[in-house]
Amino acid sequence: IMTGALSIDATGTALTVPNGNVAIGINTTSKLSLKQDSDAVTSGLRVVNSSSNSGFVWVDSDNSLRLDAGGTSLKNIILNGAGSGDVGIGTTDPQAKLEINDLTGANLILGTGGNVPNSEQSILFNDRYGAAGVNGQTQGAIKVFRTGASGLAEMTFSTSSNSDDDAAEKMRIDSIGNVGINTTNPQA
Repeated sequence: IMTGALSIDATGTALTVPNGNVAIGINTTSKLSLKQDSDAVTSGLRVVNSSSNSGFVWVDSDNSLRLDAGGTSLKNIILNGAGSGDVGIGTTDPQAKLEINDLTGANLILGTGGNVPNSEQSILFNDRYGAAGVNGQTQGAIKVFRTGASGLAEMTFSTSSNSDDDAAEKMRIDSIGNVGINTTNPQA
């Protein structure tokens, strides 16, 4: 089903529906809709690159949106698995808000995308509705930051000591391996 004018360019490589809707297998008012004929990966939207490699976007029987980049379920990215709001990478059944699995080891990389002096990457543990305000408070944190342009890095661990304060640094590992507890300048 299509609404609006349809035009095909002179080379036959572009289809245009200006100000209209395109639907395949379903009647809809959305700009682009595709109704799957089954809940299998190959019934979704297939995207093919210039080397003829393909991936799929599809919805399974649990109403989870899946992005399949390699033809196996272990390479899927799953959004809203089983209606839970969980996201899974490398798993067909995420059990947490974010679950990452890989047969060769799961890694999470946080980076600045470049050589940025005095940059910081953080994992924050927040109380969504804390006493400190609408956005809650940071109850804990793990931070890694560069200590200038040299590329040296330090890691800190922070926790909150009461329900009203954001987390404060409690432990630091400096760039040469010194560990300090309750000090920002460890000596050993």
